[in-house]
Amino acid sequence: MTSYQLQLKGLTCANCTRKIEDAVSKLDGVDSAHFNFANEILTVEGTEGSMSLFNEIKAIVDAIEPGVVTGEIETLYEVEERPDYSELYAMILLLILFVINTFWLHPYRVPVYFLLYITTSWEVFRRAFATIRRGDIFDENLLMVIASLSAVYLGAYSEAVGVMLFYNFGEYFQDRAVANSRKHIGRALALKITSATRITETGYDVVLPQRLCVGDRLLIKPGEKVPVDGVVVEGATAMDTSMLSGESLPRHINEGDEVLSGFINTTDAIIMTVTKVYEQSTIARMIDLVEYAAEKKSRIEYYITRFAKVYTPSVVVLAALIAVVPSSLGLFTFREGLVRAATFLVISCPCALVISVPLTMFAGIGHASKRGIFVKGGNVLEGLHAINTIIFDKTGTLTQGNFEVTDVLGDETLRFAAMGESRSNHPVARAIAKACEGVADGVSRVKEIAGLGMSYDYHGDTVLVGSKKLLTQSGIDVAETPPGGVAVHVARGTQYLGCVVVADRVKPHAYDDLAALKAQGIELVLLSGDTTDNVRRVSEALGIDTFKAELLPRDKLDALDAIQSAATGRVAFVGDGINDAPSLIQADIGIAMGAVGADVAIDAADLILMNDELSKIGEAIDIAKRTRLIAKENIGVVLIVKFAVMLLGLFGFASMWMAVFADVGVALLAILNAMRALGSK
Repeated sequence: MTSYQLQLKGLTCANCTRKIEDAVSKLDGVDSAHFNFANEILTVEGTEGSMSLFNEIKAIVDAIEPGVVTGEIETLYEVEERPDYSELYAMILLLILFVINTFWLHPYRVPVYFLLYITTSWEVFRRAFATIRRGDIFDENLLMVIASLSAVYLGAYSEAVGVMLFYNFGEYFQDRAVANSRKHIGRALALKITSATRITETGYDVVLPQRLCVGDRLLIKPGEKVPVDGVVVEGATAMDTSMLSGESLPRHINEGDEVLSGFINTTDAIIMTVTKVYEQSTIARMIDLVEYAAEKKSRIEYYITRFAKVYTPSVVVLAALIAVVPSSLGLFTFREGLVRAATFLVISCPCALVISVPLTMFAGIGHASKRGIFVKGGNVLEGLHAINTIIFDKTGTLTQGNFEVTDVLGDETLRFAAMGESRSNHPVARAIAKACEGVADGVSRVKEIAGLGMSYDYHGDTVLVGSKKLLTQSGIDVAETPPGGVAVHVARGTQYLGCVVVADRVKPHAYDDLAALKAQGIELVLLSGDTTDNVRRVSEALGIDTFKAELLPRDKLDALDAIQSAATGRVAFVGDGINDAPSLIQADIGIAMGAVGADVAIDAADLILMNDELSKIGEAIDIAKRTRLIAKENIGVVLIVKFAVMLLGLFGFASMWMAVFADVGVALLAILNAMRALGSK
């Protein structure tokens, strides 16, 4: 199976999009085709991707919607060129002529109306006949032709011209609204980095980020974006990380610190070394997430697509019945029936729904991205609103993932513990060594005791550093262990010196963040592989009522499965480690901590928190609910207006002018409303 993309610049017609997708899907070697309205990319999946297939696709696009530029993807969110207003000026001139001809009683009014009609409807007629040749009857252009010709047949020349003119104005502003929506989304997701300054033996070389190699040295000037992931080797500065994390405050960067692609240097020039090529860097992976997020449609989008395929033919059949049946029964004249049928034909296009709903979902994804929340699809964004249970991993998710000394019993305990632990790379040992600087010399015969601790000689005495079991095996009585972490006991010779307590601290904001989630009625669960005492301590501190400890990855999956079976809504799992990947995949919504999370966890997750703030979970749920509400608003307004005008038209109270507003006017309003999903909180 091959998946590849083509860019269709300028495609704004929802009905034309559906026809292109259907026609391309029927080509040999193609399994499916989907057009993303937000970034103008047609994704084709099939068994081949030859030039002949590309030419066939281009021919289909040219036949259905001439003027659309078909080509390979160059940039993801390209800034729109200055708009061409010549078409608008021409329509304004025609409108002025139409108004003059309507109110100036001169003997050539009818010929002028015909001239205006031909001018305003020429392109509509051309597109209508093109659809007839393809055998596609249910096309809004053909419906407009039939409706306007019906007006001409009835002698309503001004209405025939006016409807066509109004329709063209509506189509123009609808196209501009879609184009502006894409531009706003592109600015909200301004992720693309186009150049990097590489340091060479002879000076500097400006290259594409895709050409950088691991080990290259780069100069990052103030105001520039970091093009790839790397480590600072010279200089210090402040970085704006808001593009990835949504953080408002700058992050101070020193030599040895890691920097991610997408960070913006704000103060001083630095030199960094590349640690990941562009394709593997953070920014490239985030671009992939954003670019293909809209490929995963929400249920609302699927329902609207299915509805549109039934809706338009149904309205056409109903219009035909209105034109013929009532007049044959003597309820009203054929002329009246024709007018009412024409109104139905004009209103039947479902473009307002087909365009606005995907744009709403993608705008919601854009808003989340600005806040440092990367959502892998409209289906994920929609699913967030139904979460009622969130399962958390402990280490690195609720806690900082860095061990610190929290308690010391005994005057000499920390010094003797550090003299031994400074020889070990274990996380607990590193925390103890870090807490005690200036360790004395004289240590010899250091020996690791697997699973228990270590021993060493110091001025003729044997020093034991490790678990309670290690000391009791040597006949040394150990005092009661303080709660709240890992206790490292110390003995010199036969004398018990005390113990050092090392713990992984809870993230400072976790208390308030989890309390806010509980206030929304969300049940919180903690699953961890840590000891029962440590997991209980963290659970009680954070107000988590349900927890399970000492779980292997397989045990976590079993516990998750049991929770999902009993849950009434969707279940989310939040984690950051490699061992969390299976649970992230199995959960209804997998949430990964992007700043410290393992690559495997990030790839497995549905949603990524780039700054690891747990508050972003609640924010993501709020964005999802707001986006879904806006999508429902669009659906409700469009259907209410269309069905209301249909009902008015059925009883003869709606003109074709009103019908055109119910088509292109409502589509314009729905698109503008969809952009509310981009609004910042």
